[in-house]
Amino acid sequence: MVKCLSYSILIFLLSIIVQPSSYANDILDEEVIVSLKVNHEDLDLLSTVIRTPNGNFLMLLEDVKLFNLKDEYVAPVTIDVANKKYVNLNKLPEAIIKYDEEMLALELESPPPLRQ
Repeated sequence: MVKCLSYSILIFLLSIIVQPSSYANDILDEEVIVSLKVNHEDLDLLSTVIRTPNGNFLMLLEDVKLFNLKDEYVAPVTIDVANKKYVNLNKLPEAIIKYDEEMLALELESPPPLRQ
């Protein structure tokens, strides 16, 4: 009985250690280099974004600053990944994200009050 219980506990602990969290699954997907647009205006810049399995786009905070969005708008959806700050673009309130996979272009549409 004790041996069986020990074995069950060991299997349970291994399943916790080996199984990645759902957050880790969101982060570990593909990096894509995209051209950037804001409100239909081409920025003539490229950025590397992380495209998650659930379709979200994570962009380095320093690149998001190119969109001239207000800090208080961006801060709530900023996360730390491997000691770098990323913004989950899909979680920006009132923003629309359009991704053209064929052209590798990412466009952010945001209302003017959210821009600096």
